[in-house]
Amino acid sequence: MGLAASQAKLLSITSRLSDNELRSQSLTAAKLALSSQTADASRKYINALNRNELVYRTYDEAGNKVFVPLTGAQLTSYGEIKNQYGIINNKGQILVSETDAANYKDSANVLEFIQKYGFSNEFKEEVAMQINQGEYNKAMQDYYGEMGNWQSKEPQQSDYGTTIKEKIENPLPKPDPTDEKYWIKGLDNSSLYQQFLDSASHCFDYTISGASGYSHTNCFMHVLVNLIGPGEHTTSSGEKFEAHPNSMSWNWNATYDSWNESLTEACKNAPCSGDVIPGGVETVTTSYGTVEVGGPPSDPNMSVYQRAVDLLWEVHTRYKDYDTASPDVFGGEATAEDMQKFFYFVEHDLKHIEPTEEFDQDQFDKDMAEWEEYENKWTTEFIPDEDAYNEAHDEWEKQEPEKPNPDDYMEKSSYVEQDLKDDTGRWYIDLWHRMNGMSNYKVTMDDFDNGVHDPSSDGLIEGDNVKSPTNGRTVDGLPLWDVLEDGLMNSQEWLKYALETGTVTLERVNYTNPTEYGTGMEPLNNTWTSIVYTNALEISQQVNDRAISIAEAEYEQKTREIEAKDKQYDSMLKLLDTEHSALQQEYESAKAVIQKNTERTLKIYSA
Repeated sequence: MGLAASQAKLLSITSRLSDNELRSQSLTAAKLALSSQTADASRKYINALNRNELVYRTYDEAGNKVFVPLTGAQLTSYGEIKNQYGIINNKGQILVSETDAANYKDSANVLEFIQKYGFSNEFKEEVAMQINQGEYNKAMQDYYGEMGNWQSKEPQQSDYGTTIKEKIENPLPKPDPTDEKYWIKGLDNSSLYQQFLDSASHCFDYTISGASGYSHTNCFMHVLVNLIGPGEHTTSSGEKFEAHPNSMSWNWNATYDSWNESLTEACKNAPCSGDVIPGGVETVTTSYGTVEVGGPPSDPNMSVYQRAVDLLWEVHTRYKDYDTASPDVFGGEATAEDMQKFFYFVEHDLKHIEPTEEFDQDQFDKDMAEWEEYENKWTTEFIPDEDAYNEAHDEWEKQEPEKPNPDDYMEKSSYVEQDLKDDTGRWYIDLWHRMNGMSNYKVTMDDFDNGVHDPSSDGLIEGDNVKSPTNGRTVDGLPLWDVLEDGLMNSQEWLKYALETGTVTLERVNYTNPTEYGTGMEPLNNTWTSIVYTNALEISQQVNDRAISIAEAEYEQKTREIEAKDKQYDSMLKLLDTEHSALQQEYESAKAVIQKNTERTLKIYSA
């Protein structure tokens, strides 16, 4: 029963630990979500700081200057001391309010149109010549295209003349890879020879002295091992052996105590001398004494390194006693013939190694680059041909496209002349002509419901019976106007977006000669001219302080809420951590009790 109770308790603690871990993970995830909320609140605040709004300068009833949000209604509505603007879409149509569109369609002529706005001027109708704006605009578009093409073909002075190109003489000789200055000499023969003597140390002295017995033979081999260095070596007949440091024991003492790596590499790259000694033996006086040199000549096709390996193996093979129980005992000392071969190796093969050379590629490449820099240098001189250029330019000027003459696009029409002392109704007269064309009568359109039309205006131009002209369309054949719904017409955000993205542009009514009394009031002198909205003096940008204040308050409130939640989550995590530690200790204690109960039970049944 005790064991079962302990196991049940252990399972209960394990379950609580798992629940504790799950709650900790949930709180950690909630803390991470707070970071995302902080970033979102910050982004909204920054967007408010960066957002400007367009405002319109106008005047109140007292004549004071005020700024109001810029909307289509504010921009295009009538005012006594306002410039008249129109909003133009990318099809060339003026966008008018629903009221203006209804008034236009319900009017057969301009007089009926302005009367709907409360104006009742007296008009005198006159027959006059007016420009067919549609055809003239099309001709001007073609002219600008031809003009751009013509200007792109203007002759350039650089196309008329002679270019003389001469190569600059290279003051540097071309680098020659066989030049001695690019070959770096390595160790010369005297240096190699002396390095060998120095590295041989006291073992070489033993070898020279001719000491008898094991030490003599051992030192003979020791000197050669110093030369060939550590690692595995293979004789010319295929036997392999390995050389070790002197501190290691080996069965025939192929050890070294002083190794010169550069000396070994030089010996690997140098051939044996192949010298033949007359008589077979010669006496040579050296820095280390007088020695007898002899033996068969070495193979000039064999490297000095390979000759040292073979000589070492030859001495080892001759004096190694393979038959004794103790293979480390040598069977004799080096003979006079062995010593002559050894000194032949030192005084002929080693001493007469030719100096090694290495090509200095870096210096060669540097010199070659400098040489090529001069080799590719040229001087150019352009000698202009003024006569040829002037002749071509004169011929080009003769081909300049002819600008369309407005007089060529005039047609008979009528206009309304009002009392020149009063511009009352002028605003809506100009709006009529922008929507209808220059005629004072409604333009007839077979494919478009253009509203009320006066049948009496469909005759020929005879006296007061004036035919409606056909210029009431855009270049693409659309009506000159379209409706902008009231919702968009009164939306500050829509107009700002549309202007900034180029969805719409502006036109302003200009007077051809406003300084001369009366002339500026005639319809033919009034023109709708395209204008960039940033150049309109009444339009400006200002910071939306209200939006910034709201965003700042929301940001601060959100930040406080996030900080409070973050502190709450931290406190809950600390409590869970404390609870986890306590449960872990209780878990270990329960495990220990179960272990003791198990051991006690096993002892009972094994007794």
